[in-house]
Amino acid sequence: MDARIEAKRALAMDLRGALAREEFILHFQPIVSAQTLKTVGFETLLRWTFLASQVVLVVVLALYARHGARFARESAAGPIGTGFLLGMLGLAIVWLTQLPFHVLDFWWYRHYDVVDSDWVEFLFGDWLSLAGQFVFACGALLVAMGLARWLPRAWPLPATAVFAGLIVLFLFVSPWLTSLDRAPAALRAEAAQIARQEGVEDVPLRLAKCCRPVSGDPIVGYVSLGRGITIHREDCPNAAALRKDPERFVPVSWDGDSVSSFKVELQVDGWDRHRLLEDLSRTFAEAGINIVEARCIVTHPMVKNRFVIEVGDTHTLKATITRLRAIDAVFDAYRVTPAGG
Repeated sequence: MDARIEAKRALAMDLRGALAREEFILHFQPIVSAQTLKTVGFETLLRWTFLASQVVLVVVLALYARHGARFARESAAGPIGTGFLLGMLGLAIVWLTQLPFHVLDFWWYRHYDVVDSDWVEFLFGDWLSLAGQFVFACGALLVAMGLARWLPRAWPLPATAVFAGLIVLFLFVSPWLTSLDRAPAALRAEAAQIARQEGVEDVPLRLAKCCRPVSGDPIVGYVSLGRGITIHREDCPNAAALRKDPERFVPVSWDGDSVSSFKVELQVDGWDRHRLLEDLSRTFAEAGINIVEARCIVTHPMVKNRFVIEVGDTHTLKATITRLRAIDAVFDAYRVTPAGG
C-alpha cells in the first residue's frame, strides 16, 4: 500500500479518536474570543451597513419629499387617492433602497453560519410577511388620509386609537406569515409548558438546520422576533454567535418519550470495497432508521459516505454509529455538526 495513503489513514484515525475523546474541539466560523466570549469580526460590518442604510434612507426620503409635491399637483386622483399613491410609492422606494443592505447583511450572516436559510428562502420565503406589512401600511395611510380629510383639526386622536388597533392586529397575525419548520410533538409540549409558566401561549418552534438537534441532545432556545423559538444544540457555534444577546435565550429541554424522528447527518469513512454500501444500508435498516439522502465520494482506495437519516433519539444514533464502525473496511463513522464532530 502507498505510504502516503497509509499515513493519511493513520492521521485521520488519530484525529477522529482525539475528537471522540474530546482532547480538542474544532471550531469554524463564527470566531469567538476566548477572553471575552464575544464574537470577533462579526458585528463590525453590520454596524457600518446599518449606518450607511440610514444615511441613504434619509437622502432618498429628502429627495422624494422635494420632488413628490410636483406629482401631487399633477395627480387627478383627489386628495385621499393622491396621498395614498404617494405613500405607496414612498414605501416602495424605502424597500428598494434598503434591499441591497439586507442582501449584504444576509450574506454576512451566512458567511458566519448565524442563519440556516438559503438564498431561495431569503428571496421568496417571506413574501407573505412583506404582503402583511404592505396591507398594514395601506390601512394606516387610508385611515390617516380619511381622518385628516373629515376631521382636519381633531384627526390625530382617533387616528392614534386606530393605529394602535392595527398594530395589535399585525403583531397577532405576523407569526403565521412566516414559514416555520414544525417541531416534534415532545418539543412542542415542553414549549407549551414553558409558555404556561411564563404566562404566554402558542410559541412557534423550529429546529435549527445548522446543528440538527436530536432528542437527548443538550439544547438551548433562542427567541427570534416574529419567528418564535429556534432550538440549537448547546455546542452549536451558531448559538455562540448569538450569545451577544443573552436575554433572548430561554431554557428548553426534551420532555417525555420521543414520538417523532429527527434528521441527522452522518459520515462514514472507509476503504472502497465491493458491497460496502449494501452493508451500510443494511445496518441502518436493522436499526429502523430511514435514509433520506446519500452521497458517496470515492478517492481510490478510500470512500466517504455522507448520509442524512431520520432517527428518534441519541441512544439509537450512538448505537448505530457503533455498529457502523464495526463494519469491515470502515475506519470511522461520526455525526456531522458545525463543531466538527
